[in-house]
Amino acid sequence: MIAQHSEESAKLMDVLKQGSPLKIVRAIGVVLSGTMADGMRGAQIIHDVGGKTIVQDPSDAQFPDMPQHVIRRDHPALIEAADELGNWLSDEIGTLGKP
Repeated sequence: MIAQHSEESAKLMDVLKQGSPLKIVRAIGVVLSGTMADGMRGAQIIHDVGGKTIVQDPSDAQFPDMPQHVIRRDHPALIEAADELGNWLSDEIGTLGKP
């Protein structure tokens, strides 16, 4: 599930934070260009449930505020240009279900 709007993101983060009837095997947050800090809330919750966050390099972002907030306040697994994040994500998802 990819939430693109703040309201959808807030609902998804509430599900992760409160627990879900579904077992969460892995969660990956992707933070891209943006002008606010709302990606920080999701990144923190994903980190708290044992997931990973990857962040667009602020120098590659049209609007670097959101990536900068997450980098300063979270523990991103990767900081990279947007076109490289897709490669990492593809490799990581390819390992789902494997030890």
